[in-house]
This record gives sequence, structure tokens and C-alpha cells, in this order.
Amino acid sequence: MLSIKFYYSTHVIVCMIKNQIVLVLSFFIFFFLGCSSSKPKIVKIQISTDSLFKVYKLDSISNYYMIYAVKQGGKHKIMSKMECGQEGIPIKKDSFYGFNTHSLLYNLEGKDVAVGGLVGCVYVDSVSKVCIEDSINDLEIANNVKGLIYLNNAK
Repeated sequence: MLSIKFYYSTHVIVCMIKNQIVLVLSFFIFFFLGCSSSKPKIVKIQISTDSLFKVYKLDSISNYYMIYAVKQGGKHKIMSKMECGQEGIPIKKDSFYGFNTHSLLYNLEGKDVAVGGLVGCVYVDSVSKVCIEDSINDLEIANNVKGLIYLNNAK
């Protein structure tokens, strides 16, 4: 009778240990599977900069800033009157912007509109003459730029 009780209690203990091992293993399996599937996935978003201007140089002439920018391989010189106190995004070299530009040299049909008899130049006031360089495609203004501030919401 003693051997039966000993066998029975040993068998119960072994079963309890097996159940605990299975429980612990199940916990670890679900924990690791649950953690691995709940990790945030990194999604790379590529934004096309083809329609944006990349600023490569900033300069000034008299009371005007000159913003030199590249868009789709073409170089542009964008002129902006020096102004203070505007709220917006500061224009910086090597950054991209969606400038809304208009030519000061050509109309929509590509015909010259510059006045003063100077090829590729415009008098912006009585003393300030702005010209394009050899590699620049156009001299422009942007209605969403005030000084060296980009107005993201301007039309």
C-alpha cells in the first residue's frame, strides 16, 4: 500500500512538473511570437523632388535677394525683395521648395518681355539691374516668397 501511495504521489508530482513546463514553454512561445508580430514595421516613403526647386545659392543685389535654384535640371534665378517680419519657412541652401514662379523675361508664349534694351536683364527699380548668367534659364519672381521666407500656403 505504501508503494502505491508513493507511486501515486510521484506520478502526480511528475505530471504537475510536466504541466508547469508546458505552461512555461507555451508562455514563452506566445510571448516571442506576439512580440515579433507586434513590432512596428518601418515603411520607407520616398517623396519625389522632381517638381520642387533645390536652392543651391543665395545672394543679394541692392534691396533684392537672389535665390539660385535647380528644377528638373534647369537653373533658375528667383528674385525677392528684401522684407522683414514674414512668418513662414526660412529659405536655406540645399533645401527643396515648391516656388510658384513667373518669368520676368518671357511671357507664356516664350517671347521676350524684358524692357530697357538689355538682353537677359531687367531693371527692378531705378538703379538695380538684375541679369541672368550664362547657365541660368530664366529670371523669375515667386508669389510664395517674401524676402528669404517661403510661404507654403500662398497661391
